[in-house]
Amino acid sequence: MKEPQAARMAFNQDSAQGLSDQVRSGLTSFKASDRFAFFRDSKGVVVVAGAQEGRNVDLALAYGLKLMEKGELDLVLPSGYEVPTLQRIPWLNTTSLRVFVHDRGEVVDVQRPTQEEAQSRLLEHLKGETPLDELRKAWTPLHLGETSAVLDELVEWATKHPQLDHGHRQQERSWHFMGQKVLSVKSSKAELRIRAGIHDSATDESGLKEGTISVGENALGTEDLEVIKQRVKKAIQERLSGTYSGRDEHWLQSVIRKNPSLVGVEQPALREVPAWRPVIDEKPERNPKRSWGRGFIDLIGLDGHGDIRIVETKLSSNSDDLLVLQGIDYFVWAQVYKDALLQRLGAGKKSRLRLHYVLGASQGDKVHLSPHARTHAGLLKDIAWRFQVIKGWAGDPADLSLSSSELLKEEEIPHE
Repeated sequence: MKEPQAARMAFNQDSAQGLSDQVRSGLTSFKASDRFAFFRDSKGVVVVAGAQEGRNVDLALAYGLKLMEKGELDLVLPSGYEVPTLQRIPWLNTTSLRVFVHDRGEVVDVQRPTQEEAQSRLLEHLKGETPLDELRKAWTPLHLGETSAVLDELVEWATKHPQLDHGHRQQERSWHFMGQKVLSVKSSKAELRIRAGIHDSATDESGLKEGTISVGENALGTEDLEVIKQRVKKAIQERLSGTYSGRDEHWLQSVIRKNPSLVGVEQPALREVPAWRPVIDEKPERNPKRSWGRGFIDLIGLDGHGDIRIVETKLSSNSDDLLVLQGIDYFVWAQVYKDALLQRLGAGKKSRLRLHYVLGASQGDKVHLSPHARTHAGLLKDIAWRFQVIKGWAGDPADLSLSSSELLKEEEIPHE
């Protein structure tokens, strides 16, 4: 038996009952999943989570909301793991939900924040920096500085390549094909590191990622340039032939970024927007105050009404239990950063925020959603949301006209 499973069984069998008894007495245990301990009485349900679940403690809210249809819901979470749950609850119509934290066998009631308090927590994370300044800094991609003529030639080649799509970020400049990173340039101390080919976890004998060339005092040579180009071309062929078929969700995202009108977004569209999301730090002893982590919103732009559309994509085969709840994270971020987004998009102050869930499906395939998604979406409050299904997106990357879409009515869930 794997160690995490053993820790889970030990917690659920030996500790969970005593913790639930501190919330309500006379509860009866039942099984809703192997991950958490579940208890109930005539009033409702108590879900108890242990620290061994790490970031998956978030799922206690996801599972519990489904069970809440039968009454009250109490969540008992390990201390230090409750922030994402507390940030999401103010945008859920859940008056009969309480949150508790446990530490060393003691359970303490936690006050639910208001929407304003949840937004203030995110502002506090900025430590006095304005959202506009923070977004500008986070969105400014790596500048390569003065480079050799050969490296200039490489960058120019990649930029003009008809099959490559840029995905530059603060720490690197990169180019992708069908959602897969195939070329990147990073700055490391006094050198640049260029990596070409399919980017995965492989490393070479020097400890660098396979296909990496370091450019320090010696400029990039013409032979190196040809090697890099050939590796990129090989990666493109591997993707086209299906030899390397991973990261299809990134492929879907790249299709939408190239053609934002597929999801009702007009140009200019903001791609890969760096946002802040509440996170659970699985190593709190190293950084006990870390409650926020980077997330990248697939696409943000104005729709035909002039409203701001926040696009979150998933493959239809990915039955993510947190799909709707993670959308809340990006909506809250967009609320805090709304003035900055209005300025970047050139939008009017009357523009509203709209959450747009996009599911990518193959032609003829059914849409598969988490069994919890319908419940979660039905509980959303003060958020305008909509689903869209895109089919045919996984065809010829050069022919975006193959894609078709079905835009559902507001607050309608796709049928499986």
